[in-house]
Amino acid sequence: MRYPQVLQRAFSGINSPAKHLKHLSNTTPEIYTFAASTISSSASIHTLPNELLEEIFLHCCSYTSDNHFVRPNSREAPLLLCQISSHWRQLAQSMPALWSSLTLKHLSGLGFDLSIGRQWLNMSKDTSLSLEAASGYVPDVYKSLRYEVYVEDAFSLVLENVHRWKILSVQLNDSLAARFLGVPDRSSPQLEGIKISIPRSISKDSMEALPSKLSSFKRLRRLTWSTRSTPSSFLSVPWSQLTHIEILCPLSPSTCLAILKQSLQAVDIYISCIKEADSSAIEQTIVLPNVKYFRLHSRSDAGEVLRHLTLPALHTLQLFNKRERRLTCDYQALEDFLVRSQCSLQQLIFTDLEGTDEDIYHYLQLPILLSIPLVIFTTMPLTGRISDLLRSSSVRELQSRVQVHDRQVGWSPNSDDNIVLHHLKFITLFRNVYCNQSWQY
Repeated sequence: MRYPQVLQRAFSGINSPAKHLKHLSNTTPEIYTFAASTISSSASIHTLPNELLEEIFLHCCSYTSDNHFVRPNSREAPLLLCQISSHWRQLAQSMPALWSSLTLKHLSGLGFDLSIGRQWLNMSKDTSLSLEAASGYVPDVYKSLRYEVYVEDAFSLVLENVHRWKILSVQLNDSLAARFLGVPDRSSPQLEGIKISIPRSISKDSMEALPSKLSSFKRLRRLTWSTRSTPSSFLSVPWSQLTHIEILCPLSPSTCLAILKQSLQAVDIYISCIKEADSSAIEQTIVLPNVKYFRLHSRSDAGEVLRHLTLPALHTLQLFNKRERRLTCDYQALEDFLVRSQCSLQQLIFTDLEGTDEDIYHYLQLPILLSIPLVIFTTMPLTGRISDLLRSSSVRELQSRVQVHDRQVGWSPNSDDNIVLHHLKFITLFRNVYCNQSWQY
């Protein structure tokens, strides 16, 4: 049976739950165990309160890797729940919230059958939607007329529900960008979060028009912007209304600070690529009173940005450096930034894939680190110099609060340098560790 037909069967109903129980064993053992125990007693499945089942159903949904969109798969919830019993099927189909999230990307593996998506969204009734459109960019080796037609039709389905958008993820080509730019102002009053991915092949005109379009979404609070280059119109994004900002494109320190200057409502900021310092003079200190999570990925020195910031509410600071050539780090900029912010920083996460233990050596000697409960370093293999420093009285207080994540395991069990590990509260040796937080709703 073709896969779309399997999905249709999930919607149309199954009257023999025991017959199909075996489909659960290889995919979702938790649901299988629960279903088996309830099916074994014909009465028990009907005695569970619907309110409890509804909560279980919502927690069983199979989301994409970023936890925003549900994949349509007959072997995963919510479609799988429709195959257990008529009672479960009726209950699942009566829950609009269970069908309020959908990725259309993964339908391409199901014969490009958009009828599945339409039935799915019909069952969501009038609830707000989290939608991921089919990708507008595909490598040449995968291109086909059939896929291009599917992408356009899938985007039409997304546009049909513009009034219900709450979270939207789109990867735009020129055709899709033109259709997105044509969305009437105020037609999406519920839109709170948007992820825009733009391939290098998109035209300059399309790229430049997109930032100002975001101003038409008055309730927009969360933005992820992913491009290979930065449009000159980027400052026209409504930064002042955003609480969660994720910028995945190269910025100069001056452009970065110009954006931050507008982002007074921001709570969570991730900037993935700060280019080498430019010549623009920046003298003003920018105060962002609400930022709790600040993550900065720099190709130069993070101090170029930190020396201009004050973040009094900061909880977690993550610095990720990948320098293309060795640059002098402004270690004091971090100390001055934290002192100036007067924040209760709980975590400092520092990752430098091109640095040496020289950076850790200097950072460990900053007095401000003694006030931070958890300090994490990820770098190149560490040497005895760091071991000696951690043994010294000047940083001994740090030993209970340091995690050393060594990109390549630099200590052997019998090494003299390994002695220091027994004094640390947390030690985990990883190869290339980098943590990134996704949106949490």
